[in-house]
Amino acid sequence: YAVGLGQVVTASGRGLEVRDARTGAERWSYRRSGWTLLGWASTRSRLLGYFERDGDRGARLVIAFDALSGGLLWRREGMRPAAVPRATLRWPAGSGVLLATDDDRRTLIGVSAATGNRVWRLPLPKRCRLFEGGARPSAGREDLVALALDCGGEERHSRLLAVEPGAGEVAWERRLGSAESPEVSMLDGVTLVSDGTALRAFDEDGEQFGVWRGDDVCGDAMCPGVLLQGRLLVVYHPDGAKRGETRMEAVRVPSGKVEWGREVPAYAALAQAGGRVFALRPRLSGRLLPAGVDIVDPADGDATTAPAPLSVNLDLPGPQPWLAAAGGLLYAAVPQ
Repeated sequence: YAVGLGQVVTASGRGLEVRDARTGAERWSYRRSGWTLLGWASTRSRLLGYFERDGDRGARLVIAFDALSGGLLWRREGMRPAAVPRATLRWPAGSGVLLATDDDRRTLIGVSAATGNRVWRLPLPKRCRLFEGGARPSAGREDLVALALDCGGEERHSRLLAVEPGAGEVAWERRLGSAESPEVSMLDGVTLVSDGTALRAFDEDGEQFGVWRGDDVCGDAMCPGVLLQGRLLVVYHPDGAKRGETRMEAVRVPSGKVEWGREVPAYAALAQAGGRVFALRPRLSGRLLPAGVDIVDPADGDATTAPAPLSVNLDLPGPQPWLAAAGGLLYAAVPQ
């Protein structure tokens, strides 16, 4: 899911569906018989879908659309996305460029979202390749994309590579704490990485300013986080704490100073807008089944709770709950 340009985009294996963000009315959609959507990207005014033919993973197709009208702009066969998280199907892109790779996953290739032509090529570090799969092995925004690398040699490990998509230049690179495929999340100026040993927070220059240790610090999904007023608000499970205990902390960027922390419900998703943080709680209270939304003051963590007209069952299979705020509206998606 994504909200932008006054639209809500939903991507699934069936294809793309775009709705008016204010009314929910359908604007356009795209499905392709005999093909499955396995990745999608959004940059500037372009939406792109990556399709594979059912029963033949070697048959690959990328189709570019005008995001507002749904008009088909171009199509290319054989292109392979650099990394597509299973959790979101989101293909990293930014600055009008898609990040693709070769069959060995040892080279990054920048492809123009406007024309489908290659604009740059970047070999990955020696003995490193992109992770082939993972819940969330990459993330991006318009000016920076972060990708997890699987690096061999005497001691196998994972790395995080941050690339400026427009120029194809490496902004920074960091070694992580394990060989597992990490989960990556990007905010406006902060990169969060959960690598199986800790949750780590890096600033715009790749300097680590926060770390929350523990092999279960994020549970079964990426720790929710938002950046607001120079503070990173992150929700996590403290190492060694009793089962189900969840905390929210506010960390000043880039000093790493913890301004406040408190126990909170097991928030499933966060969003921010208008100087406030919105947190989706699976239950309004212990005995009430409807979900709730906590409205959190980022300065001190004080919160008020409002009921939400939906229910959240975290045991259901499917995508993780999603929350976004834009244009005076709050958007939520949960599996049912």
